[in-house]
Amino acid sequence: MAQKIISNNGARPGDFIISSGDLDEHTVAILSKRFNYQTKIKSDSKPLNFELEKTGLWLTAYKDPTRSGLSANLIEIAEKSKVKIVLEEKKFAL
Repeated sequence: MAQKIISNNGARPGDFIISSGDLDEHTVAILSKRFNYQTKIKSDSKPLNFELEKTGLWLTAYKDPTRSGLSANLIEIAEKSKVKIVLEEKKFAL
């Protein structure tokens, strides 16, 4: 049984945005197969249960960006949580 249910409507002011890996690798891998494009990029799709077991107690909202992408997910989280999300490029850990 889950200790805590993490939805996409619990974001609060002061929260941080974290990613479990590089963004869009899965999308590039799928499109490269579909259009027969050669690349060394492989899908980053993986089960997140172990990562969520370690971090889940501190998460306030969660959304998998595989299908809709990061920006669509952040908009949805912000709307459902009734908060404003501001991304500061200089704080990105690239």
